[in-house]
Amino acid sequence: MAQSLPDDIISEILSPALKVPEEMFTDTADVSPFASRSAASSSAALLAQARALQAALRDNADLGRFIKMLRVEGGFGAPMHHILKQASEITDIFISLRIHSSDSTAGLVLGLPYINPTRLILDDEAVLMNKHVLGLLHSLKTCAEAWTNLTTISFPFPPIIDIGSRSTLFSALCARSSVKVVFFPVLLPDSIPFFLKIAQNPTLEAIEIKFKPARAVRVSLSDETRLVSLLRWPEKQKTSSRSKSIACVPANPKFQPMSSCPQSVVDRIWSRVLRFAMLPLETIESNRDQHYKRLRLLSVSKTFHRSGIPYLYRYLNFPQESSLHHLAARLTAAPALGAHIREMEIASYPFERSMGYPAVDLALLFCHTPRLTRLLGDGETRMSWAAVTALGNAAGDTLTELLGFEFHETGFKPESPAIFERFRALRSLAWDGGYRPILTSYFFIKTDLVPKGGLPALESLRLNSREALDVLAEMELPSLRRVSFQVRGGWGVPFLEKHGPKLEEMAVKDTKIGRRSVLEFCPRMTLLSPDLDPYDEDPFGLATLVLYKEVQSSKGKEQQDWARFFARLDLARFPALREVRVTACEWPKASAHAISKNAWVKLAETLLPRGVYLTDSAGTPWRPRLKVSRR
Repeated sequence: MAQSLPDDIISEILSPALKVPEEMFTDTADVSPFASRSAASSSAALLAQARALQAALRDNADLGRFIKMLRVEGGFGAPMHHILKQASEITDIFISLRIHSSDSTAGLVLGLPYINPTRLILDDEAVLMNKHVLGLLHSLKTCAEAWTNLTTISFPFPPIIDIGSRSTLFSALCARSSVKVVFFPVLLPDSIPFFLKIAQNPTLEAIEIKFKPARAVRVSLSDETRLVSLLRWPEKQKTSSRSKSIACVPANPKFQPMSSCPQSVVDRIWSRVLRFAMLPLETIESNRDQHYKRLRLLSVSKTFHRSGIPYLYRYLNFPQESSLHHLAARLTAAPALGAHIREMEIASYPFERSMGYPAVDLALLFCHTPRLTRLLGDGETRMSWAAVTALGNAAGDTLTELLGFEFHETGFKPESPAIFERFRALRSLAWDGGYRPILTSYFFIKTDLVPKGGLPALESLRLNSREALDVLAEMELPSLRRVSFQVRGGWGVPFLEKHGPKLEEMAVKDTKIGRRSVLEFCPRMTLLSPDLDPYDEDPFGLATLVLYKEVQSSKGKEQQDWARFFARLDLARFPALREVRVTACEWPKASAHAISKNAWVKLAETLLPRGVYLTDSAGTPWRPRLKVSRR
C-alpha cells in the first residue's frame, strides 16, 4: 500500500468537509453563521486565527493562490495586510463594517489594493462611525475604482437618507462600469430615489432584491421602465392541492390487491402500511394528538378500519371531557379496544367542574387498559384512590410513567397503600395530595400494610405534598435515583434517612430538611438543583450545581446580583464541583466586542482556574479564547 495518497485524491476526500455553502458565505444576518459555540471555532480568538493564517502564508507563500473566498468579520489588525498581499487570487470577499473602536483596520486598509475581486459583499448596521470604520469606507471607495474585475456587489441595505460616507460609497460602487449585478435585501418606498439613481448606470444588468417589494411600491414604479427592467426578486411558488398527474385506471376494474392471499396475511401487510401512515413520528409527542388525521384513514375501507384501529387508540389526548365520556362508553361496549391504548393524557377540565357536570369515573376506564405505559395529567387532574387501585390491577405490569395527578381518598377515608406492590414497571411518579382542609387527617391507613417491595423499578420521584412520605420511607425502592422534593419542613427526614444514600440527583425547595442539610442525607449526590440559598454543610460529592432563575427585565441589576452571589460562593467547600449551570446564563456570539462586554464570560473565567465550568441552560460551557496582543 502506498505511504501517501496523491494530492488530487486527498482534495476530493476533504472537499465535502471543508466546503462552505454559498448561503453561509454571503449571510449578513446580525448573528454570523460562523459564530457557533463549537469547541473548534470558539476556543481560538478571531485575531489568533488571522495570525495563524498569516504565519502559514509566511512559511509557504504559495498557499495564498488557493484562497479564493475570504470572509472578514472584523478588523484583525496588522495580519490582514500580509494575508491580502499573499492572497491576490481572491475572487469573492466579504467585509463587515461592524467594527468597534477597539478593533483596528490598519492592515485591512493597506491590504485591499493587492486584490481584484469579482464579488464584494458588505455587511453593516449603519451605526458605527469611529475612525476605523471611516478609514475602511474611504479605502473601499478608492480600491473599487481600481478593481477592474468587480462585477457583483451585495449591499446590506439601500440608503433611505444621506448617511455620509456610506451613501457616497454605495453610489460610487454602483456607478462602476464593470459592475453588472447589485443585490439589496429590500426595496422600500423611501429608497426609490437611490434605486432610480443607480439604474442610470448603462452597464448594469440586474438589481436583485431578496424580498418581494410591497404591491404599492411595485405600482409606483410602473412608469420607470429602466428600473423595472433591472429589478429581480423571487416569486412565491404556486402550489396546487390537486395532483398534476392522474393515476391510470387498472385494465381490470375488478382487480383486488392480494386477492389470492389469506386474509391474515392481507391484514398484516395493511397493518404495517397503516402503522407508517398513522404513526409517522411515533417518538415525537407533538404528533400524537393528530387524532382526526388518523381517523380519516379508517373510513377508506373495512380492511383499513380493521387494521388501523390499534393505531387510532394507541395515543389518546382528551382536550374536552366529552371525549373522555365517549371513550368510557366505547370501552364498556367493546372492552377489547382498551388493549390497544398505550398512552393517555387527561386534563382537569375546570370549566366542566365549575358547571357541575359529572366527572368520568376513571376507575371504570382504567380497568380496560391492560397495556397502558404512560398516563399524564395537567398537574391538577384529580384521581381517586379507587382509580389508582384499578390502574394498578389492570396496568401495573406495563405502566412506566404516572405524572400530573392530584390523588385523593375515596370518600375522605384513609386508604391502603398495598396497591403500590402492583406497579412493578413504574419508573416515574409525581405524588401530589392536592389541597387538604384537615391537615391532621391521614391519607393512608396506619397499619402494617405497606408493601416493602413495592415500586421496584421507580427511578424518578416528584413529591409535591407530604401524604405519602411515611409510606415511601418504609419501602425499599431499590432503583430510586432522582427526587424532586417540594415539601418544606421536617416531614422528609425519615424518607431521606431511608433513601438519601442512593440518590444521585435532587431538586429541592429548601436545602435544609428539618435542621439538617439535604446534602448530609445524600453522600452519592452528583447534581443538586436548589433555590439560591447559602449552604451550611460541605457537599463533598457534589459535581454539578444547577441554579434556576428567571431572567429579569433589568439585566444590569441581575448581573450585579449574580456577581455578588459568585463572590460569596466558597468553592473550597465544594471539592468535587466541576460544573455550575445557570439557566439565566447566555453566552455571546463569536464577536470580540460582545465577549469583552459579557458579564457571564467574566464570571466563567474567574471559575476556570479552580477547575469549575460555568454553563448555560443547555449545559454548554464557556471555553476561553486565546489571548493575543494587538500590535
